[in-house]
Amino acid sequence: MANKKELSNTPPDYLAKNARYMWRRLVPLLKENSITNSLDKTMIESFCINYHTLRMGYDSVAKDGVIYVTESGAIKKNPATQVIDLASKNLRAIGAELGLTPMSRSKLLEFADDDGDSTSAIEAVKKGGFIK
Repeated sequence: MANKKELSNTPPDYLAKNARYMWRRLVPLLKENSITNSLDKTMIESFCINYHTLRMGYDSVAKDGVIYVTESGAIKKNPATQVIDLASKNLRAIGAELGLTPMSRSKLLEFADDDGDSTSAIEAVKKGGFIK
């Protein structure tokens, strides 16, 4: 099995501040503990962008509150709460794909081979095996 290009620890220039922070935090962990490589770059970028979006929504709620009063006196929910909700859902889904949740890690860590022996899924894939 041919080696795939390794991910760079340096985030792409076009990522915003919080997304760049998450890239620097996430990629070294993924490289150390999973089988991710440059083929996963778009998914990792998406995770980082959603993290940035979550933080922007949070900053809005922290500044303006969860609710606000319009000029006419109506009480409205800050639209940033929906941004936070959607970004959180996206982070959870993408994180599961990248092995960032306890459940997804447990699925990736071990599987039984035909002899009933447990083998690390990561080691099996590195050796060209398939996860059953």
